[in-house]
Amino acid sequence: MNKKSHIKADLLFLNYTLPEIHRLLDDVEAINRYGPKHRIVKHNEKTLEWIREMFGKKAFDVALLHILIDNDIIMDRDELIKYL
Repeated sequence: MNKKSHIKADLLFLNYTLPEIHRLLDDVEAINRYGPKHRIVKHNEKTLEWIREMFGKKAFDVALLHILIDNDIIMDRDELIKYL
């Protein structure tokens, strides 16, 4: 899912967004280095804890939603995009 779709999902589910959190999670350097496997490095519990400590609960919620969507836990990303 691209950043624009993540932002739309934030607004739909949370009623706010924090685009900088999406930039942190989908870090260009990590994507270039690891490709799709960047999620192993950035989409994990340790990163969620760090985001909560550094930026607070709203940022944590945005990060959690981002990760749940990217890992197809909430619903299939392609299906969700139809609603955005």
